[in-house]
Amino acid sequence: MTCCSLGLKPLALTDRLMVHFDRPNSPMQGVVYWSAMTRAGCPLHFENCLHNSSQSLFIDVCGIRKGGSCVAVSIRDPKTKEMMGTSLAVKTTVCASKLLLGCQGTEQTFEIRVTKI
Repeated sequence: MTCCSLGLKPLALTDRLMVHFDRPNSPMQGVVYWSAMTRAGCPLHFENCLHNSSQSLFIDVCGIRKGGSCVAVSIRDPKTKEMMGTSLAVKTTVCASKLLLGCQGTEQTFEIRVTKI
């Protein structure tokens, strides 16, 4: 909802995104953020909400048996990537968890105002 309030969409989790972050020394390494992917109606089935096109994702989603319906993403360090074969770590978590936003859309500039109480 926060991404939408900024005129953006939550970040769709796709194979294309994985290729984009599959590079050494990614500035996002270790950062955990939300994606648009949520658990769909069937067990072990996920979809990118608020996105019209459905795309396949060839990566394991971890933690699906521990509960949580929302999918978070982080970029692994290079040594872990060598062992696991991919840069993205993808896991389900409780939707109310406090993580960074992963939004996509037209680049915009925002003014942040701090109000004093």
